[in-house]
Amino acid sequence: MACVRLMTVIAALTCLPGLSLHTLVARQGNTHGSELQFQAGLDAFRSGRYSDAALIFGEIADGDVRGPRSTGALIMAAKAAYRAGDIVAASTRATDLLDRFPSSTYCDDALYVLALCEFRRGHYDIAVSRLTGVISDYPGSPTVDSSRKLFSEIVSSRLPLSELKRLARVRLPSGLHTIASVSLARALSRRDEDSLAVAILDGLLSDPDAARSRTDILALRDEIASGEKIGVGVLLPLMRDQPRSEVGRLASELLDGIRYALEQYNSGARPEKQLRLEVRDSGRDTAIASEVIRSMAGMGWIRAVVGPLFSDVFSAASARANSLRLPIISPTATADHLAENGPYIFQANPDYSTRGRAAARYAVEHLRMSSFAILGSDDPVGRAHAEAFRQEAERLGATVYSTVLFPAAAEDLREQFLKIRRAIMAESTLVRKADILEGSFLQEIAFAGGDTNMILEDSSGSEYVSVTRLFGPTGYSVAESLRLPISIYDTTADETDVPLMALDGIYIPLGDPGQLDYIAPQFKYFNIRAQVIGNNEWYDPDRLRDNRSYISGCLFLSDFFTDESDSATRAMTEDFRRSRGTTPTKFTLYGFDTMNLLLEQIMERIRTRNDLASALARIPVFRGLHGDIVFGGSRVNGYLHVLQYSDGVTRRLGSVQAGPR
Repeated sequence: MACVRLMTVIAALTCLPGLSLHTLVARQGNTHGSELQFQAGLDAFRSGRYSDAALIFGEIADGDVRGPRSTGALIMAAKAAYRAGDIVAASTRATDLLDRFPSSTYCDDALYVLALCEFRRGHYDIAVSRLTGVISDYPGSPTVDSSRKLFSEIVSSRLPLSELKRLARVRLPSGLHTIASVSLARALSRRDEDSLAVAILDGLLSDPDAARSRTDILALRDEIASGEKIGVGVLLPLMRDQPRSEVGRLASELLDGIRYALEQYNSGARPEKQLRLEVRDSGRDTAIASEVIRSMAGMGWIRAVVGPLFSDVFSAASARANSLRLPIISPTATADHLAENGPYIFQANPDYSTRGRAAARYAVEHLRMSSFAILGSDDPVGRAHAEAFRQEAERLGATVYSTVLFPAAAEDLREQFLKIRRAIMAESTLVRKADILEGSFLQEIAFAGGDTNMILEDSSGSEYVSVTRLFGPTGYSVAESLRLPISIYDTTADETDVPLMALDGIYIPLGDPGQLDYIAPQFKYFNIRAQVIGNNEWYDPDRLRDNRSYISGCLFLSDFFTDESDSATRAMTEDFRRSRGTTPTKFTLYGFDTMNLLLEQIMERIRTRNDLASALARIPVFRGLHGDIVFGGSRVNGYLHVLQYSDGVTRRLGSVQAGPR
C-alpha cells in the first residue's frame, strides 16, 4: 500500500521530459521545484546516500507543513535517517508523522520504523508492542510480513522468560500467539522444565490458529519429549564395503576425532546428561546421504549432523537437512555457496571464495600491497580463488593488472607468464589507430572506459596509441579482453633476463598441489620479482622442499596449522596416542574441533535444533586446535592461517579473517 502509493508518484515523476533541473524549475515555478526536490531525495535514497536523502526530505517536511508532500516527505525522512544510522532522527520523524497526521496512509510505515528503532536500541518489549500494532491495526499493509519476521526474531532470541510468559497470556493478532508460545516452550526446555514446555505445545496442537505450524510444533515436541536422550548424527563416507579405500581412511580418521571429543565430554557428564552418536555410512552417494538425513530428522533426539566429507554429497544432504530444519555442519566441504542455501547449513572449512578474499585482505591491509597479477588454475578451485581475490583487492583500492588462467593439466606456461609480463610492462605496447577505427572497436573501447578522443582527435600525428595511455594501468588486459589488434608489443616484456619489478604481489591459486612442480621453476625463469601468495594447495611439505630454490619466501593461506609447542595441542596429542595407540591426523583434528564446537553450544543449555542453529550462527569465535572457526553471520568459516615457507621451514606469520561478503 504505502510503497505502491509512493511508487506511483515516482513513476509519474520519471515520465518528465529530458530537461535539466534548472530549466524545469525555471519553467514550472516553485510547485514543480518542490516536486523536483522530492525526486532528488528519492534519487539519493535509491543510490544509498541516505544522509543526503534524510536532509532533503526533512527540508520538504519542515517547509511544507500541510502541503501535499508533507506525509510522504516525513516517512521518507524517517526511513532515510534509519538507513543512515541516525536512530534519534528516524524516531523523531516517524513520531511527528503519527502526531500530526494520525489518519495518514503512511502510519503503518511510521509504526514499523519506530519498531525498528526500538529494536536497534535494545528495547525489545517496546518493539514487540509496535509490531503487534502494525499487524493488528493495518492487516493489509505491505509491512506486515516484515513485522511478523521481526516479531519472530525478537521473541525467539531476545526476550526474557517473564516477557515470553506475558506474551503467551495476552491477546495477539493471528499467528503471533503461536510464535510466542513456541518460543516460550523452547525457553522452558532450556531451563530443564520439559513437562511445562510439552504442555504448552500440546495446547497449541488443539489451537486452530496454530494449524499451519502443526508440523513444526510436533517436531519440537518430539525433540523436547526425548528428554535427556540427546545426541548428534554423523554422516561420512566410511566405505565399509571397500576396507582399503583412501576415502574411507580419511572418514575414519575424522570419526576418530568426533568420538574422542564426545568421550571427553561424556567422561565429565552425569550419566543422564551424556550424549550419544548415530553414525551412518553415506559412501559417496548423494541419494543415500539425502535419505539418511531424512531418517535422522525423524529421530527427535538428534540435534545436529556432522558431515558429509565432500562438497557434492554435502550439497545434497544439506539441502534436505535445511528443508527439515536439522542443523548440519561439514568439517571439510569447501565448495562455494553451499551455506547460502539455508540457515541450518554450516561449513566449518572456508570455501574457495572466502579463501581468495582472505588472501587479498591480508596482502592489502597487512602487507600494504597495492599492485597484483593473478595466475590461477583453470578449474573450479583456481577460478573461484582468482575471482574472489581480484574482486576483494579492487574493492580495497588495489590494482590487479592481469588475471591469467592456465589449463589444469598444462605444464608449459610460457604463454601465461608472458601475458602477465606484457600486461605489466605495457607502456610501449601499441595499437594502430587505423585498425581500431574499423567495425565496432570504438564502441567497445568507449564502453570499457577508454578515451576515444585519443583515436579520433589526437593531433600528435602518431600512427599508434599506447594501450596504457588508452585504458590506464590495466590497459594491456583490457585491450586483450576486447581482442584489439596489437601492432607492437613491448619488446622488453618477452626478454626474460629483464626482471619484472613493478608488482607488489602475484597470487597463484593452484587447483592441485602437483601443479607446484612446474609452476615454481617457471616462475623463477620468467623473472617476476614479486611476493608470491598461494592458496591451501601450496601446503605440501614435500613439494615445497623439492622446489625451495625457486619459491623460498612464498606465502600461502591454509585452513590447517598446528603448533606443536601449544599446550592444548600437545595434551590432546599425547592423550589420544595413549588411548588410541596412534597419532591424530589432520582429519582427526577436523572432526575433534567440529564436534567440540557443537558440544560447546549444548553445554550452554542449547537443547533444540532451532536454538542450536541460531547459536552457531551467532558465536563470535570458536578456538580449535587446527584453527579457529568464525562464521561471522555467513555460516562459512572465514578464518585462515597465514604461512610462509622459507629456509626449508614453514612458519605461521599470523591469521586473517575474510570478513563479510
